[in-house]
Amino acid sequence: MLWVKGVFTLLLFQSIGELIKYLTGVLLPGPVIGMFLLFGFLIIKRGVSDSLQQVSIPMIQSLTIMFVPPTVGMYFLGDGFNDQWLPFIAAGVGTTMLGTAIIAFGMKKVLPAENDPHA
Repeated sequence: MLWVKGVFTLLLFQSIGELIKYLTGVLLPGPVIGMFLLFGFLIIKRGVSDSLQQVSIPMIQSLTIMFVPPTVGMYFLGDGFNDQWLPFIAAGVGTTMLGTAIIAFGMKKVLPAENDPHA
């Protein structure tokens, strides 16, 4: 039952992000706004609850599945992809590296160190 609270937390922040997008018309997607709000909340709280950790760890472990749809989409471009393969690969590799670095930085800030006696 602990995971229900974690899923609710994620959906709550996503919904708040969607509401902010709707009210302000900002050009960021609602889930991204919600993610930034959740990140700020976790920094202020100085940690991740057990329920949120129980839900987010399996999601992070299966994060690579999120890259499948854009990759599959390139096969339907046919000849139009011939002169676009280099930007496509550069964008894929670059955003993957940037995303991984941002996630690692965020997790290091939010999660306590394993050998930290104050955690």
